[in-house]
Amino acid sequence: MGKTAWLAAGLIMIIGLLAGGCAPSANETATTDEPRYFPEGLRWLTEEEQSNLVATALAIPWAQELAQAGIEYQTGISWLALSPDPEGEGYAGYSRFEYEIVAVGIPASIPEDAEIFPSVTIWFGMPAE
Repeated sequence: MGKTAWLAAGLIMIIGLLAGGCAPSANETATTDEPRYFPEGLRWLTEEEQSNLVATALAIPWAQELAQAGIEYQTGISWLALSPDPEGEGYAGYSRFEYEIVAVGIPASIPEDAEIFPSVTIWFGMPAE
């Protein structure tokens, strides 16, 4: 597969950690210009937890097919904050934050009752130049 054949297979997986539950979080540049908070569970993941998240994401049938076909891939771990719908059940939106947000906290603009989860993104193929 050529360099220009970037497979837009950005797979975002919300995976609950078996040990310690899920942590609230999201993906944006980690700046300290605005008020922040540290939801329970927002923490650095162990190498084993990170490996388990990636392994679970790669276990999806189509991801397995691409990986077994020898297509190169990259993975990334981030945090995802699901904001509750104020009018009832479900979610009104989400925010995604870089993994390093753990160091500075979640922006105060994200509702404190947002559910925060670790997220895995898998990129298959090479991005177009």
